[in-house]
Amino acid sequence: VQNRSREEYVLQITRTQVVKLHLDEKDCLKITDAEFQHDGNKLTVYYTTKTPNGYVDFRKLQRRLFSKFKCRIWMRDENMLNTKECNPPSYEEVLQANKGADDSS
Repeated sequence: VQNRSREEYVLQITRTQVVKLHLDEKDCLKITDAEFQHDGNKLTVYYTTKTPNGYVDFRKLQRRLFSKFKCRIWMRDENMLNTKECNPPSYEEVLQANKGADDSS
């Protein structure tokens, strides 16, 4: 019970920091949940985003959360967790995509 109330506090702080850093506007970032590891040494923050490539620069947010909670901060994209395939593209697929981009210039 104490851990859950601590996690609710983390959600409040994290959502406030997301707004202060304008990540909610620029990257359409939404914090959905937070969870401490049993020993309290790691905090996992779950989020969703609507960016086309799925990339969000969390460095400032992670620094602020670390300075507040003094533990490792992991950011997990719920969109990736809910997909059947979480595999990155193969080397050949990346080369093909880059070749197509180079041909158009």
